[in-house]
Amino acid sequence: MILGLFLHKSVYHIGHISFQLQYSSQLPESFFDKYPVAWSLPIGMSFTMVGLVNLAFSNNLYWILLSVFLIGIGSSVLHPKLPVSPSLLPAEKRGLAQSLFQVGGNFGGSLGPLLVALLVAPYGRQHLFIFAFVAVAAIVVMYPICKWYKSYLNRMKAQTVSVRKPVSSSPTYG
Repeated sequence: MILGLFLHKSVYHIGHISFQLQYSSQLPESFFDKYPVAWSLPIGMSFTMVGLVNLAFSNNLYWILLSVFLIGIGSSVLHPKLPVSPSLLPAEKRGLAQSLFQVGGNFGGSLGPLLVALLVAPYGRQHLFIFAFVAVAAIVVMYPICKWYKSYLNRMKAQTVSVRKPVSSSPTYG
């Protein structure tokens, strides 16, 4: 709604922007659910960051729709992978990791609108650019996690291949 006030858009345009976000956030989600990619977290964060920077400087409806589309793609790449992360920990640490994940998600979900109200509403849409620095910091933090996750996926793939080795059709006798 704040975006509509900044750009003097009608309710129809705001609905179209909301639809674009919801539609684009569903597109790649099933792909990343089925085929895990180790670097999907920074890739998703990069899409979101580029979308936010574009949104900060957009001046027409089509640029806004492209920005929102990029944000939706980034969101859909991030969300299937993040809830899986705590389940990769040892059994005794999963509960703590899941609870920290839930509290962090709720805190972030409530902090976002407050930061927009404090930084963007009074000073202008261009201040969305500040959130790009937060995204870059998140990408830097995710880098070692992605390296570990890639080695984890390779180990799981190797275990799956070793389990699926074909059995010889002719019996061998000692």
